[in-house]
Amino acid sequence: MARVSNGLQIPLSWIPAKDGILPKNAVKADEAIYVARCQIDNDLICGKFSEKYGKAYIPLDGKELEFTNYEVLCNTGIPGCRVGYEWIMMNGGDVPENALVAGINKFGTPLYIVKAVIEGEVSVGKVSLILLSVDVYLLHHLFVMARVSNGLQIPLSWIPAKDGILPKNAVKADEAIYVARCQIDNDLICGKFSEKYGKAYIPLDGKELEFTNYEVLCNTGIPGCRVGYEWIMMNGGDVPENALVAGINKFGTPLYIVKAVIEGEVSVGKLIQGESSGCFPWGGDERKCEYYEVLTLKY
Repeated sequence: MARVSNGLQIPLSWIPAKDGILPKNAVKADEAIYVARCQIDNDLICGKFSEKYGKAYIPLDGKELEFTNYEVLCNTGIPGCRVGYEWIMMNGGDVPENALVAGINKFGTPLYIVKAVIEGEVSVGKVSLILLSVDVYLLHHLFVMARVSNGLQIPLSWIPAKDGILPKNAVKADEAIYVARCQIDNDLICGKFSEKYGKAYIPLDGKELEFTNYEVLCNTGIPGCRVGYEWIMMNGGDVPENALVAGINKFGTPLYIVKAVIEGEVSVGKLIQGESSGCFPWGGDERKCEYYEVLTLKY
């Protein structure tokens, strides 16, 4: 995760796609080549997405396998907040601090994201510590995420959706209520997705606004690797260490993800840094509550 003020944001996300679609802000390895990963049986393998061919390709058991269903690594950082990543040349078994782990093989070994030039063309693939023996570039994130072995993984991702679709492994706040966020002009605001109504709702300028285009926070952690999140009760504007920042308002102030009970129902909303109450969408209005739970990354 990348630090924003007293909290953490999610600068990179694994976005599911298919049939040649390239999600916006994809992480580029070279011209028309992007970082991707695919699931096959018990292997979650990193590789490349070729914009030219509209497919993802992964290396497995001596072959190049192609997929029309894949996940693409994308920049989902908060606008104006410094985030970044870089490719670092390595060889001989060395891995830089904070190298990104994208997958895991059937033996439970973490797989790092790497790229190399193969017969004059850049390709993206995988490497484990026990196999790293050639000169490769490893994708190195400049900030902290959830640690796996000697590297870092991306345990939570912002997945774009619309028209009532709920992405798999969505982070639940309560029964049929999930963590979401929406963009409106210069505000990126966290709120709730209601599975019952098939819409996202955010609090803004005293009102509850509804959206049919939204992002949902989802668990994209590597199976079997210990990561997690928790809701921590706070009040009066306080936030715990590693609280998740989901958005930013038009004044550049970070917004934390919070939930509270409003008239007997759980709602998810925003806590504006420096204010003493959380703001929640409920019943057409923006409601405030001094007592709230903050979504926090748990290592």
